[in-house]
Amino acid sequence: MFKTILRAAGLASLVAAITAAPAMADRQIAATHFGALTYSMPLAIAQSQGYFSDAGVQVDGILTSKGGATAIRNAMASEIKYGEVGLPALMAARRSGLDLVIVYVATASHGDAMWVSRKGSPYKSLKDLEGQTVTYTNPKSGSETNIRQIMAISGVNMNLVASGGLREGLTMVATGDAAAAPIVEPIASLQADKFQRVFRINDVLPRMVTIVGFAPRDYAEAHADEIRKIIEARRRAVKLMHSDPAAAAEAVLAGGYRYPPQVVEKVIRDLTAENFWSEGAVLTVELEPNIDQLIGVGAIDNPEVDWSAVVDRRYLPQDLGAQQ
Repeated sequence: MFKTILRAAGLASLVAAITAAPAMADRQIAATHFGALTYSMPLAIAQSQGYFSDAGVQVDGILTSKGGATAIRNAMASEIKYGEVGLPALMAARRSGLDLVIVYVATASHGDAMWVSRKGSPYKSLKDLEGQTVTYTNPKSGSETNIRQIMAISGVNMNLVASGGLREGLTMVATGDAAAAPIVEPIASLQADKFQRVFRINDVLPRMVTIVGFAPRDYAEAHADEIRKIIEARRRAVKLMHSDPAAAAEAVLAGGYRYPPQVVEKVIRDLTAENFWSEGAVLTVELEPNIDQLIGVGAIDNPEVDWSAVVDRRYLPQDLGAQQ
């Protein structure tokens, strides 16, 4: 989820951007990279299939953003003050004084993220990158934190370079200026004729929370039934992705995504196989591995995080809320 968490710096500007948000008349859910990346596909399904209506909550649409302050600002401006955003952005906002709580986990895996090399190159595994130039997106980004963790764990030494973005990194690989660069789904599947997978983050790092559902604490408490219904509708969508990937792909496309149907179905099949999309349970064991990243991007100072102050499981279905 590199583009979602490029930086968690500039905390004062984050608050300024949120408080300057314009009023919105309709009831939209804010979601990071909706329509582009994989994180919020369940929301597209829930919207196109009428799951929100079935659950008894009015949702007029899903409002996309590039993550961070924008996603939080959009949520705060909507009549439904709720959304999905990367964990670092949520923690940075809390550090700035916004009392936001995690009400569920949307994704708890880096299964969509990998490093790739040029098609036909000799770089086909992590160990092949020993001594090679490998890119990440930007300083203090999630991709930098992840690749440095991977290097430390694997013992493979690489010459790390900030490319400036996903596209820029792939260009460096295509021109031979780098051996490998990060990429995410569904872009990886769309570019499969040009690039080959070298390794996935999940090959090395443990399962960890990436995207969370959030709301202001006071709003969630005052609209508990609404939050529960949204979670119920989204969970139903995740179940469809597991039980019928073809139908889920059609629902994703009907809900606002614009990719070839076969690509969406492939991505759903691949990612549900490793439980990329969570039904909502917030597990502390999946939060703890984020500590190094959160410190690295400036979202927290202290590695001792009181997750009980960040997470509110009261809105989860009983079977999910009992999981901690």
